[in-house]
Amino acid sequence: MYYRRKRRKKSQIIPPRGVRLSRKKNTEPALDTLSGVKVRSRYEQECVRIFRNNNIEFKYEPLMLLNGRQFRPDFFLPQ
Repeated sequence: MYYRRKRRKKSQIIPPRGVRLSRKKNTEPALDTLSGVKVRSRYEQECVRIFRNNNIEFKYEPLMLLNGRQFRPDFFLPQ
């Protein structure tokens, strides 16, 4: 069978087969909000604005445990 190779941009470097390149990780929140909370996206920025305008208490990316697994939801509403 014939499989097509995916085309790559000219600027991309093709590593030798079997070599893994490290990827840039975007883990730090970068956008500021009027309330002082740093968020990762404009969608989250808009959510924080709505929560603050409506006096809704929230926590941004709290570490939670569920069935022995850790995860971080974007927002947690305690009530």
